[in-house]
Amino acid sequence: MKLAERTFHRIGKLSSDELDKKIIGKIHNKRTALGPRAGVDYGIYGSDSNKIILTTDPLSCHLPLGMEFASKFGFHIILADFMASGNLPEFLTATLVIPESFSDDDLERYWSSFTAESDRWNIDIVTGHTGRYPSARLPLIGSVTMGGLQRSIPPDPSKAQSGDDLYIMGIPGIQAAVIIASYEKDGDKDILRNKILGMKNELIASEKILKVLNFNEEKGGIFAIHDVTEGGLINALYEIADVCSADLELDSEKLNMNEDVNRYLNMHNIDPLRTTSEGCFIIGVKKDESASFQSFMNSQGINAIRMGSLGKKKGGDVYVDGTIRKNVTGDPYWEAVRK
Repeated sequence: MKLAERTFHRIGKLSSDELDKKIIGKIHNKRTALGPRAGVDYGIYGSDSNKIILTTDPLSCHLPLGMEFASKFGFHIILADFMASGNLPEFLTATLVIPESFSDDDLERYWSSFTAESDRWNIDIVTGHTGRYPSARLPLIGSVTMGGLQRSIPPDPSKAQSGDDLYIMGIPGIQAAVIIASYEKDGDKDILRNKILGMKNELIASEKILKVLNFNEEKGGIFAIHDVTEGGLINALYEIADVCSADLELDSEKLNMNEDVNRYLNMHNIDPLRTTSEGCFIIGVKKDESASFQSFMNSQGINAIRMGSLGKKKGGDVYVDGTIRKNVTGDPYWEAVRK
């Protein structure tokens, strides 16, 4: 069949229903403590005291962000997924699928930045594969799997109760805004676009999550750590609501919306609450530890905002100011960056 005759489908992650029916439903694990599940970014292999946590994700290279930052950002997307387990990775494997247009100098700069981050987080690079291939195309440049022993019990959203609190760290829509702004060809002198590009460090939240892990190690009480990626904050909240089997009740004034990000995304017909937001996290905290968590994060200079709480154990819907916000499939970010 020729390429032109093929049917093309929606890009981005599969929906939860598609994932369950086409992928997860065909897996038959025997030694896996926690297998694939929509909304859970890591798995656990083994039993008793010999459990290994693993996470894997595509490795990105958004060149308009600058080579070194693009590499660092790609690294931290995967690190954030692992840290959602409440643990830190100890090793990784990397597969680099390099476009033909990527020069030797490009590769050296990208990989030097990547290994610098790996060294900084004390992660060994165990094995991998590297090659140039004709079908390779940026911004994807391969994939990385991170792993490590389970040294702390992962947060368990299924044990959350009505009244437990939900915090937000980071800005909804920040990733979509920064990436789209970086790819725009015109408007270099546009004030709003430059303000958005000046926020790119907000995409990397690993140090903030490390403080959450430190709090949990000392005090306990964290029942969820979830990064806000495709589908945005609303989708991420629905994933938590599904695992908790509870409604979520949120206050729109506490969602840490950013006026510049909102304006910029609205220019591209994108709802900041429904688009990819790497660097933005949801933290679930048991109500008995909520005040202590807020105080601790304030003492670390980290803006953690209580945006709402778990409601009744029933439908698993998300309410904002008392009105249900239905979930939708797909993310308009993809169409925006393809233009």
